[in-house]
Amino acid sequence: MTAHADHAAAVVVTAPAAEIRDLRERLAAAHAEIARLHSELATTRAVPPPAAGATPRPPLLRACDVAALLRVNARTIRQWRTDRVFPPCVAIEGVVRWREADIDEWIASRVEGRK
Repeated sequence: MTAHADHAAAVVVTAPAAEIRDLRERLAAAHAEIARLHSELATTRAVPPPAAGATPRPPLLRACDVAALLRVNARTIRQWRTDRVFPPCVAIEGVVRWREADIDEWIASRVEGRK
């Protein structure tokens, strides 16, 4: 009885260069569309206006709202909060928000040339 091993042959699939270019272009376009939709979504999450006749209150902004305003990632806002380089937040039962006036003041304090 002779011993022999089964050898699996590697299958290599090749595609024409034009097809690969087309797929890369379609992938890049899909990534661009995802980025556009993500940006649009971030700007549509604005704080809704108060109801008619309601007592006006200072708006409280979520990390994603502040991130959209500053055009940075929400993780950046959270890191700035951890590093204590960002205005103090309002934290209620683990929910973190920022007062709009505090964010505006923080931005104004960082304008170059201001004293």
